[in-house]
Parts: sequence; C-alpha cells; structure tokens
Amino acid sequence: MEVEELAATGELIRIIRLPDYPLELTPDEIDAARESLGENPGSVAIQMFEAMSGMRPAYADIMVDPSGAIWLERYRGRHERESPQSWLVLDHDGAWLGQLVMPAGFNLHEVQMDALLGVRIDALDVEHPQVLRLRRNRAPAAG
Repeated sequence: MEVEELAATGELIRIIRLPDYPLELTPDEIDAARESLGENPGSVAIQMFEAMSGMRPAYADIMVDPSGAIWLERYRGRHERESPQSWLVLDHDGAWLGQLVMPAGFNLHEVQMDALLGVRIDALDVEHPQVLRLRRNRAPAAG
C-alpha cells in the first residue's frame, strides 16, 4: 500500500509505503462481497468486482491532522459496513504510529490535536454528534 505526497503544483514530493499490507480477500470474504452486491451474474457491479481479482482497495479515506500525521481509513466492503471504522496512523514522516478502531456506529469526520469529531448512528439510524478525546504521546499504564 502506498500514499503519494504531492506539492500544490502536482510535483511528487515522496511516496510513503506500508510493506506487507494485506489486500487479499479470503475465499469467504469474496463470497460475502459477491453476495452483498445482490446483482445478476452479468451485471456491471459483478464484472467490476471480478476484475479486482480478489483484492481490496488499500484505504477508503485519508485525513491529515494538525500535527501532520496521516490517517488512513481501512477499506470496508459493502458486506463489512456494519463493522467499526479502523484508521491506520502514520506520523508526518510516514513512520507507523498505530491503528485506532472507532467505537461501533461512530463515523470519524475530523481529527484535531486532542479530539476526534464524528457522528454515532444508533440502532434507529439517528445521528448523534460526538467528540472523542484523544490522548497523544502517553505510555500505557503499568500494571
């Protein structure tokens, strides 16, 4: 998986690569994805899916926070939409910082230095704006 960083002029500044990032779908994931399309075998959606050759896109969304860290939302297929959002975080130099899984039903819209802003959707599809506090640069508690 890779992310290209460009200047405002379009000039390539650098390419950030995450080696060994899993993009292959298992046979069960392929079957679930095909079934979720609910299309006729010859449909355009099925043809596009078949052309992907068992691979998923690397990420669905990208954000940059005020520190310059890059946040990449892991791609979820249609059959995975009920699973929580998961974000991969790289520092401003492209070094791996970690992965953050959002609470169930929460969709991240903005990353600030000390907060994640988003919307939680409840079982009745009602949207609830939320702020999740973010604690940076803290070592885990011992014990």
